[in-house]
Amino acid sequence: MMKKKEKVLIITGFNSSLHAIYQSITKREQEDMIVLSSYNAELSQTYSCMIRSIIMLVLSEQIDEIYFIGEKSNNDLLLNEEELLARMREKGVNTNILSTLNYLQVGGGNVIKWLTGENNMETIIKKI
Repeated sequence: MMKKKEKVLIITGFNSSLHAIYQSITKREQEDMIVLSSYNAELSQTYSCMIRSIIMLVLSEQIDEIYFIGEKSNNDLLLNEEELLARMREKGVNTNILSTLNYLQVGGGNVIKWLTGENNMETIIKKI
């Protein structure tokens, strides 16, 4: 079996304008980078889809480094709990279901807080 070329995994948010600086940060060619984008890339949830994706990429690709790249002050996509609830209502979501989900301990017992995630990039990075 032929050995795959070593690659880097970059975990970042949705700001595609950052892609231009990845090469200078990682010192790798673009074809040697795998970019995994996520809303508020929190890795504190042990069995999350993000963790699953990281594990599968590390096992299936020749990943030798992982970079977490984010912006300290980018609040473009951040929603607080009230804004999120308002948008859910606008879209026709029955917010009564949230009480049921909270009761079932979905998202740690507070679905809205789980969906909005941490709003401070420094706190997110410290958790990692």
